[in-house]
Amino acid sequence: MLYTTQQLTGGPRYNHKTKIGNWYEDMELEEIKVKDYDQKKESQGLGISSMQASFKKTKRRVPQTYSEDGFLHFGDHIMLSNKKTTGVVVMNIMDKAKGYDESYGVTTTTQISGPNARNILVIERYEARDGFEGNDLHYGQKIKFCNNSQFHERKLFLHSTHSTPENHAPVTRNQGV
Repeated sequence: MLYTTQQLTGGPRYNHKTKIGNWYEDMELEEIKVKDYDQKKESQGLGISSMQASFKKTKRRVPQTYSEDGFLHFGDHIMLSNKKTTGVVVMNIMDKAKGYDESYGVTTTTQISGPNARNILVIERYEARDGFEGNDLHYGQKIKFCNNSQFHERKLFLHSTHSTPENHAPVTRNQGV
């Protein structure tokens, strides 16, 4: 916004109530801004509305896999947790990672609201020919975790990168996941 010399010399004391300079234009500009805001709010054009909608989508309940034999199998939907911290791995669709086509942040939380689209991961085989037969998961077998279909329409896989000055976790500056 360009300021008039009257506005600049008035400093912080200037506002449209002082009725000097372009006070009528300033009032009109404020009214236009309010109308634009109301229009965006009604049409869901505000950033917060779209964020709330996508967050609501990721909070949908998703079933976990129950294994009658007590073993893990490929294709099982699991909630990955840490016994020591009681934290659960959650995917955050609002935290888009830089430098990748489609990459989002992953973190842990202790505020568990049950199995939902954010915290259910699917176990997949890392290599088709890995020397193990069957659909059961074996000790030492390489696996990969991907998101469930309710979280994102594309398959997104869990991976981490080495920490560098340009690529690191935002808060801890440790290795990014």
